Amino acid sequence: MLKQIFSWVRALEEGTLTELQLETLQAAVDNGEADSLLEAARLLDFEATHTAGGEPGPTAY
Repeated sequence: MLKQIFSWVRALEEGTLTELQLETLQAAVDNGEADSLLEAARLLDFEATHTAGGEPGPTAY
């Protein structure tokens, strides 16, 4: 069974973001990190799916 993960883009398009989440997107626009709320949502989705933590260390398990 597939687990539905949160998507900033999907939530923005569906209008289900909370006020705080919208403020988070707006802050990215205000800080120049994104040109639009949609671009900010895409950046957050990318970060969520491409940031898995640090590289493995030299210790074998």
